[in-house]
Amino acid sequence: EDVRIGDIHFIDGVHDLYAMLRDVALGILDVLVTREILELPLEVAVCIKTEDNEVLKANEDELCNIFITSQAYVGDEKPEDVLNEYVEDEYTVWVTKAKGEKCERCWKYRELNSDGICSECADAI
Repeated sequence: EDVRIGDIHFIDGVHDLYAMLRDVALGILDVLVTREILELPLEVAVCIKTEDNEVLKANEDELCNIFITSQAYVGDEKPEDVLNEYVEDEYTVWVTKAKGEKCERCWKYRELNSDGICSECADAI
């Protein structure tokens, strides 16, 4: 069954993979907030490794919106300075501090322009 979330169109049950990984990422973030390691999920980046990275790479630009984080990407290697990690047979989710500075408009951590906002927000306004 086809599913659409915002601008993302999922087909052939791929939505289930994204939903499961989102639940894992949000669970990790909840633990980090509870332990006061971070204040908000937007302070982090999520890196995911799966057996079939191509499925996730198809929508990699939207992963941070799906996971409600500043950054999210697909990778094969464990990033540096991992705050938390979740491993299953078919996938690994790593959480690190997000790189960049906090955008005054969207609160995501990104590279900012001279107005103190990210390129995504600059394009929106």
